[in-house]
Amino acid sequence: MEESEVIKRVKNSIHAKKSKSEILRNFQKKGYKLEYAEAILKKVNNPKRVLIISLIVFLIIATISSITYSFITTRGEENLEDPLTGFATRNNQQVILGEEIRITPEFITFILNEMGAQDLHRNPLTFERAIINFVIEEESFTSTVKKEIVTVKGSNKKADLEFVSSRNEVIRIVTSSNQKEEVKKSIGEGKTKVNILASEAELFAKGYLKIYDGIK
Repeated sequence: MEESEVIKRVKNSIHAKKSKSEILRNFQKKGYKLEYAEAILKKVNNPKRVLIISLIVFLIIATISSITYSFITTRGEENLEDPLTGFATRNNQQVILGEEIRITPEFITFILNEMGAQDLHRNPLTFERAIINFVIEEESFTSTVKKEIVTVKGSNKKADLEFVSSRNEVIRIVTSSNQKEEVKKSIGEGKTKVNILASEAELFAKGYLKIYDGIK
């Protein structure tokens, strides 16, 4: 009998839940030497071991890559211009919440920067960038973390997170002395909602844990 056929029969025996000792006895009954039988069993079992070892190595490399990439790409907060610069009545709350102030991409970039989003990075395995959507009443914005945070109008189906808030709430956060704390407060009070769109593994790989710890 050809070796390939012998291996096939051993695999069938394993699938039938037969123990190693039972398989070896069947070999001996058919006149095969014990050494040959054990060699066949090793060939059958070896691919599983290789697969398991490969998966373990892959997970280790992925974890190390993610941590290393996060460490290397940590940039710290940028000194962005306040999007309300130019409004002489900045501290007059009634005027600030008036219709003359429109939410622009600069507002979203400013808030995300203060939250530490500039330290998000690509997934080290898929190289997908960190993307966050903002829905402010009837307007949508998308922020992509590159060398800096780039925000444009519109939404992105590949976004990892989505913040939903109101125009007045965004302006209130921007005018506060501690934007990160105000975002945390706004989420806690239900005035701003966070929708998770990506898997936990994807969020971890891109460094979202730091942002989550800062606003939970």
